[in-house]
Amino acid sequence: MSEKLDNDVFRIKRIDGKIVAGDANKLKLLITSYAVIMEVQSRYMEEEIASKEEEMTDLKAQKKDGSLNRQEVKDAKKQLSSEIADLYDSYASFFSSRKRFMDISKKALSLPSENFRQLAEQGWTKIGAQRLNISDFDYSISEARDSLVSDEGENVFSMVDSDAIKQEVERTMNEERISESTASKPIEETVKDYVVKRVDNKNFGDVVNDIADFSKENLDKEDDSLITSDDVSDIFAKAEELTRPQVMPSVSFDNDNSFDFSNDPEMLELEKQLKETKGLYESSKNELSAKEEKTKKLQSEKEGKKKEAQEKRVLADEIISKAREEAITRMKGELQSLKQQLLATNEQIKVQDDTIAGINSEIAGYQASIDKSEGIINGNTRRTK
Repeated sequence: MSEKLDNDVFRIKRIDGKIVAGDANKLKLLITSYAVIMEVQSRYMEEEIASKEEEMTDLKAQKKDGSLNRQEVKDAKKQLSSEIADLYDSYASFFSSRKRFMDISKKALSLPSENFRQLAEQGWTKIGAQRLNISDFDYSISEARDSLVSDEGENVFSMVDSDAIKQEVERTMNEERISESTASKPIEETVKDYVVKRVDNKNFGDVVNDIADFSKENLDKEDDSLITSDDVSDIFAKAEELTRPQVMPSVSFDNDNSFDFSNDPEMLELEKQLKETKGLYESSKNELSAKEEKTKKLQSEKEGKKKEAQEKRVLADEIISKAREEAITRMKGELQSLKQQLLATNEQIKVQDDTIAGINSEIAGYQASIDKSEGIINGNTRRTK
């Protein structure tokens, strides 16, 4: 089967094969293209952050070789640190929005074909208790886009030229071809045909990365980096219709040809959900702000405790060291004293040994005299008798 899909989103000339025609194709292309754009944007963001951090490293070398004096390095570091912090904040917000978009995309691509067709044609679908709206994509896209712009309306990342990125992604989708070997036969088709026919929730991430690789490589080859052009049509500007609920309401016509949706149940339900979601979003923002403030306070308290602990640890170490030195000195004194007392005691023992030996000798002499005297006494007694 051969079909022609010529629309404001993609200049699709021809799609062959048994595929779902119409809005379902456009929605799949739109989802994939936005994902590729975000992937390319994120890579340029990461490169710019790395470049700024390299500048910070270079400042140390410039200070060392004398290219900058101490104050100049200090001022440059302060300015660069502020810039890097802003880049990281913007990247974190962008990353969160992109992840949410990818999660929603994979959820949509995992839908049965009839539900995906309903999502594309009517702007919503529901399986069981789970409901998915086209507006869910728009919310993430809008958040991601806003994260790249400062409060003053300026681009946070100088290396991210979203217009040039969108232009290159559109060209890649419409003009480049993909060659791939399958189990049955090799295939070659345009990127957009490949996406419509073969992308699903399982290979979605890999396909996005491959297209982003090719698109970024072409952008990097440009002599003047990313080229901006006011007359380059934004391929997604007219896709706003797909990022809003597309319903077929029961419409009443007044004489002035205005539309009255006040009795449309789908519109009423969407308005209700939009109001509830906005309320939850504001509540979440307030909760996040409170938690960020609490985090700052706890961080400050932590740093204070860390400093106090370090100071007291140094003081405690000094006290312990001093007490140890005093204990060692005292023990050495006691040891020396005991050694001297031991020598004196040993000398006294020797003296006592000599005294004991002398006394024993005298005792032996006296005993010999006693024995002799007793012999004389006993002998004289016998003669008398």
